[in-house]
Amino acid sequence: MFATILASIGFAVSLSYLSLIFPRLLQEWKIYAHRKELPPGPKVIKSGLRKPWLWFRELNKEYGDVVYLQMGPTPTIILGSAQAAWDLLEKRGAKYSSRPRFIMGGELLSGGMRGLMAPYGSFWRRWRKLLHGGFMNRQSLTYRPIQSLESKILMHDLLHTPERFRKHLERYAASVIVTVTYGRRVGDVDNDIVVRRNGESMDRLTQVNIPGKYKVERYPALKYIPSIFAPWKAEVLRQRQKDIQLYTELMDEVKDRNARGTLPTCFAKHLLEEQENLGMSDLELAYTAGSPFGAGVETSAGSLASFLLACVKFGPQFIPRAQEELDRVVGNDRLPTFEDLPQLPYVRAVASETLRWRPVAVLGGTPHASTADDVYKGMFIPKGSTIIAPLWSIHLNESDFPEPNEFRPERFLEERDYPGTLGHSAFGWGRRICPGMHLGSASVELNIARILWAFKVGPAKDASGNDIDVDIFAFSDGFNSSPLPFQCSIQPRSQKHASVIEQEFQGATESLKTYTPVEIGNDVNSVMHELIHETLKDKDILNVILADCVGSQNSSQLSSEVAYFNSPPNDSPGGIAPVTDGQHRDWADNTTSAYFTDTGTTFKAELGKRGTSGDYAGVGNNGYTDFTCWQMDSEYLYSHDDKNCFVAYECNHMTSPVPIPSASPPAATMSSSSTATPEADSGLSVGAIVGISIGTAAGAILIAAVAAFLIYRHWRAKKQAQAANDPQDPRLETGGPGTPKGPPLANTIWQGPGVRELETPQVYHELHNVNRPVEIQSVLIRGELDGSTSRAELHSYDLPPRYEFGTPISPGAYGNQKGPVYHVNRVEE
Repeated sequence: MFATILASIGFAVSLSYLSLIFPRLLQEWKIYAHRKELPPGPKVIKSGLRKPWLWFRELNKEYGDVVYLQMGPTPTIILGSAQAAWDLLEKRGAKYSSRPRFIMGGELLSGGMRGLMAPYGSFWRRWRKLLHGGFMNRQSLTYRPIQSLESKILMHDLLHTPERFRKHLERYAASVIVTVTYGRRVGDVDNDIVVRRNGESMDRLTQVNIPGKYKVERYPALKYIPSIFAPWKAEVLRQRQKDIQLYTELMDEVKDRNARGTLPTCFAKHLLEEQENLGMSDLELAYTAGSPFGAGVETSAGSLASFLLACVKFGPQFIPRAQEELDRVVGNDRLPTFEDLPQLPYVRAVASETLRWRPVAVLGGTPHASTADDVYKGMFIPKGSTIIAPLWSIHLNESDFPEPNEFRPERFLEERDYPGTLGHSAFGWGRRICPGMHLGSASVELNIARILWAFKVGPAKDASGNDIDVDIFAFSDGFNSSPLPFQCSIQPRSQKHASVIEQEFQGATESLKTYTPVEIGNDVNSVMHELIHETLKDKDILNVILADCVGSQNSSQLSSEVAYFNSPPNDSPGGIAPVTDGQHRDWADNTTSAYFTDTGTTFKAELGKRGTSGDYAGVGNNGYTDFTCWQMDSEYLYSHDDKNCFVAYECNHMTSPVPIPSASPPAATMSSSSTATPEADSGLSVGAIVGISIGTAAGAILIAAVAAFLIYRHWRAKKQAQAANDPQDPRLETGGPGTPKGPPLANTIWQGPGVRELETPQVYHELHNVNRPVEIQSVLIRGELDGSTSRAELHSYDLPPRYEFGTPISPGAYGNQKGPVYHVNRVEE
């Protein structure tokens, strides 16, 4: 019997090989069979780009609205026009509403808990129902009083400290989102712990979601490398534990306030009411509540910053008309309101143009995934393709928006053939459209109206009184993008306008007291043993560290303690409770309980064995509340009483422990006794050998077949790319048969490598051909002239470049290129 069982195991090994490899082999064969029907695209794929949307736009210009890339095992489709995105993501939403696999952001960082990245399925449907119920049109109207009150605070801040306008925009956006979500407002964006920790979480999420940045997205097997050998993995796992701690603590606070009857209407309250109906766990609910923060804050604050940038660069072209409309409709004795917006078509056009001109979601938001094979305009799109619709390509498409880098609100007053009803695509498409679009667009429209009503916005002045120019292409990297720091002048239009702002501020301050921030933790400035008892029972403590300590002068002085922090762990604990039942390092020895004589409290810690940093370690209780603990690397953290203390475990505070989704406490070892006859032993060995051998052989054959096929494809693509890129290709010299089609080669304009000085720092590749200097008309320009470089690279359409990094010559936007390169000096004005 045992022989049969192990023989079956051997065959199961074979089937497991087949199950892993067959889908990939089938996908590769399907793509190969349809290779002539695939959308056009480049042979050479660039990865690790800091701003991939710039490259995507170049691809769309060169290959059309639908571009095919083979990024690792996943086919990728880049959509470069609003019509293509609408046709696929909206009209054919049933096929394009899923998500690709996000190993870094969705699995390692989020544990499958973020609905934004969830594939189409029951979890995502529950998540979408909650988000739409909390933020779509009808419900979003209930949040307008909060938006209006916070906007009045923003106007007051801009009036008194205009030089800090970026911080004021961030505070406004953060406070609206946190108030709407948790019923607690943000008074100071720099010191609010919820904003700070949420910001850290969103920064990490946007960093890991850049397409092609991490090789694990292309080679999923890298996910299983132990964290000790993969710093990139260990880093996101640590952030994951911090995220769980943050979201569960916020929901615990909401539950507590709701039980006391002090929780105002907010999204988290709506979640609690719907939890039982939807069958969502506490952790799913906590992550759902945290969903609005990243998109909401970045969209509102980034868009308003882009609006101010447009005011500095293009203000005289649109501000007078907008202010004339505001003065006519609103007057000068009150602020504009939501009720005024329908009568302010030009101001609303300014808001729409802001969302179009410099979209925050430059990559078009989170990519979609196709769940079935499809054909679009004769082009084959394979099942499982990643679909990216970068707004940088779509919103700057000359066919839909002539002179796309010009700020022209009039576009949205004219009749235009553009899919949808908004005239832009800032909030996405189809079933994956942004649930917070109504809240976000309302914030942008209202604050643009009030800024234009209240202030004169223009260029800042230097010491000589000259205008300080701004760079409209200087934007941040990442999944979302917003303007890099710039200077501008913000002054009240009149004393009357200033006095109205002051009056409105007083009323708003009083009304917002309902949402006054709840202070988390007490400011304990020193380590005092007499405060330990209060610290132990303080339900507002944020972090608990189980630390092992050694004497700074005498290494034999070993002890352990529990350290409490009112903020993320640092070198200043808010309270310490030493273990007093021995002079050894208890946590390192896996102590399960520790008695504190100072308080008569026993800290019970049911910890597992020490393992990899970030692993679930167990639970603890300090006599007042429960904690969930995770293994940490032994790193120095703080010192006191001639002792240096090192982290052993990090624990979070909550009313009930929340387990990590993908980890669990070490299971108890199961044992059973049985006897086997010599015959059974003999059969077992033969069955195991035969079964496992067959399984291994079958798997090896399949692996070899797939490897050979992939190697052939790679060799063929490389050979084609090399032939296309080789500057010594005799076809280019002779102009004989096979010469690539396109305009004349660049060296027919300038003989040999050289330098051509231009009179102005224009970004020439953004200009129409007829507006370029005659020497570079009909020449494709790669790279950008920006504040970081003084050169741009030129080459012709018919000689695609090869790129390499590391040489300090003309990095532009994409790196340096080989081939017939022509440099253009930038001459400063």
